[in-house]
Amino acid sequence: MEERVVSKNQKKFQWAKRLSSYTSSSRPSFSVSLSIHGVHTRWTVFDREIYQKLCARFPSSWFLSSQHFVDVEINWFQPRDLGIEESLWEDADANCRFLNEGIEKYTIQRDFICAQKKSSVFLASEYLIDDGFNNFLRFLLPRFFLKQKKLLLHSSAVVNSEERAYLSLGASGAGKTTISSFMSAEQVLGDDMNLLEFRDGNWWVTPALVGQVFQASSKINHSFPVENFFVLKKNKKNEIVRISKKQAYLSLISSVANLFWEQMSSEEILQVQEMINSMIETTPCKELAFNLDGDVWEYIENQKKEKNSEFRDEIRSSEKLGLANH
Repeated sequence: MEERVVSKNQKKFQWAKRLSSYTSSSRPSFSVSLSIHGVHTRWTVFDREIYQKLCARFPSSWFLSSQHFVDVEINWFQPRDLGIEESLWEDADANCRFLNEGIEKYTIQRDFICAQKKSSVFLASEYLIDDGFNNFLRFLLPRFFLKQKKLLLHSSAVVNSEERAYLSLGASGAGKTTISSFMSAEQVLGDDMNLLEFRDGNWWVTPALVGQVFQASSKINHSFPVENFFVLKKNKKNEIVRISKKQAYLSLISSVANLFWEQMSSEEILQVQEMINSMIETTPCKELAFNLDGDVWEYIENQKKEKNSEFRDEIRSSEKLGLANH
């Protein structure tokens, strides 16, 4: 009889199904509670060193008391402690794959394996604060954010001298990291993931600590009103071009990070669509062609000054015309 070949994804799902029943009574556990952008989490690990690294990763203001209510509990295991061979992670699928069985949900990815049962998550990933850890955060958190009416957007974000934000959109390679590098480090909120929320008639952006270049430490826990969404296009010259609402909608909705549409309810999908439409109605969304000379932000500010000057001239003209008519 021919032996059935079991793929790495199948093996990972087999391990995922074992995770929720695994205990590590032979090793001491360490727990920490964190509010990550309002999502209350409790992490349990089985190694003091990763516990210390986990504590050092987040701002002190995000820590909660051990008695605080949490939205989700994460039990994080080191793969080799479970007996998982290192070869299982080599040349693996970079996409998240899902398997639902009753109240248990299993997810696998290149860097992690996890099982979810109600508010408990059992995670197998290397004890490192690296891509695997950040990929898990980007998988886990967006659905919780959505419940809070927030969206994690694949984007780069910078703030101008008036503390208003420009968000740049585009597929990988469009230039999100490049264009953010043309702004001083303390004005860069993030070059990959940013959290958006609507309040007081504006969309506001907060730097999301879920794996990206982040140097503006003074801006952690602060949010900024969004001045413009820019759909990026590399070019020989800097130029701002109007786009249709349809183009803006497609650019924004394709930038929504890790909601996994096939896993969402119709109500959740409708909620995201309404949030994207709100962004379009309240905030300008334009195409930004930019060169690599590094002067694109000066170009944008000059365009803004010219537009404001033209607007003031129009006001003065209308006021003079009104006086003349009287």
